[in-house]
Amino acid sequence: MAGDEATGIKTEHMAKVVEAFFCLLAGLPLCALRTEGLGVFVMAGFISILLAQGLSQERLRQRDITARDAMMEMQQQADRLQGLREDY
Repeated sequence: MAGDEATGIKTEHMAKVVEAFFCLLAGLPLCALRTEGLGVFVMAGFISILLAQGLSQERLRQRDITARDAMMEMQQQADRLQGLREDY
């Protein structure tokens, strides 16, 4: 779609990274305007969003590894059942 190409952000991961940097950039002026507490709170969103995104990516990576391991195990089992392997 033409609308998707205009945004420049094609994945949810990139959108979260951009959102985190917006928190950082929005918090800086708030600190300068003598609302340090609010500025620090908004800038803390930078850390929390990136941390949450990193944990989410790691969870997906672990799920992929588990699925790949299960696929290999099932292939070995199928080979044994077909008589192609005798290592049991």
